Amino acid sequence: MTLEPLSTKAAAQAAVKVVTEDEARNKFLGFMLGIIITIVIIIAIPVYIASHPLSFFADILGFNTPDTNTIEGFKLNNDQLIFPDMGLNIQYAQLSPEVLAYKDAVTTECAAQGVSADYVGVILGIMQQESGGRLPDVMQSSESIGLPPNTITDPLLSIKHGVQHYKNCLERAKNDMDISIQTYNYGLGFADYALQHGGKWTMQLASDFSDEQATKLGWNSYGDKQYVPHVKRYIVFDSTIGDEKFKIMMAEVLKYQGTPYVWAGDNPQTGFDCSGLTQWAYKTVGISLPRTAETQFEYLEKIPLEQAQLGDLIFFQNTYKPGVSHVGIFVGNNQMFHAGDPLGFANITTSYWREHFAGVGRFVQSK
Repeated sequence: MTLEPLSTKAAAQAAVKVVTEDEARNKFLGFMLGIIITIVIIIAIPVYIASHPLSFFADILGFNTPDTNTIEGFKLNNDQLIFPDMGLNIQYAQLSPEVLAYKDAVTTECAAQGVSADYVGVILGIMQQESGGRLPDVMQSSESIGLPPNTITDPLLSIKHGVQHYKNCLERAKNDMDISIQTYNYGLGFADYALQHGGKWTMQLASDFSDEQATKLGWNSYGDKQYVPHVKRYIVFDSTIGDEKFKIMMAEVLKYQGTPYVWAGDNPQTGFDCSGLTQWAYKTVGISLPRTAETQFEYLEKIPLEQAQLGDLIFFQNTYKPGVSHVGIFVGNNQMFHAGDPLGFANITTSYWREHFAGVGRFVQSK
């Protein structure tokens, strides 16, 4: 049987049907692709926010907040972490360009008011926390002279009153740095409170004072309970004895800050785990250490935590297995540099590290 050719009308209908089916198929594929992209975004955004909370919201608000590798830690900008003069204890950590632009002005004002140059780094850290250097009232010092927030519109005037306020805080705190920093945020009354309650800043002390003031004033909250660690993210403390080996070690390990933790890694090519990092750091200054955290702990001289010096190793136990299982380099100011994930700084006073603290080890020449 011979097939008759389609009529013109039938052919047109067939073509329309094919086009309609193709359009439907394309619409369906586009719809499914849209669903997949939406699901990925829904999953990815919370994960990113959870891992980068400060930088995410700082980007939204337009502030230049440094990346952090943990809530307690901070990421240093290598070209700002310099140890040029061992006479100064405090150097500059991850400060924004806007804040660093005021370094000379702060230094000049400190000299004019008789504040030691050692505190320039602290004041810049306060500025970083208060404004990121991006507001006219860079030190947020309007309130210190009885004015509403951000009344001051001249950055140099803000610095003048900010340095004066910090000087008053330091004097009221009997030169205790942590108390003076918290006092800058809470007001001079906190220094008196702290000296009457043990004379040492603690998170609990800061929290108690905040809660008492909030209740007294009928406010929901009062100040920043974590102002001290927030400011001290931007400060590192150099050795007072000119420990060249510590400087060399830190210059080396900071090259790898922000890189991922690598199980069994012990060199820059493979990446680092915790004991691999400390072994490599010590190797750069000619000191040979055993390979694991446990054997390093056994090898080193044990010292009390309160006697820890820059470059000593600090050990933790029962983190992922029984016994000594983690190690970091003590860098002062309750901080260590360690192979977390990623490599970076961590505050050893947090509840996790306190609960797992095992001890401090020091290399002695007789070893």
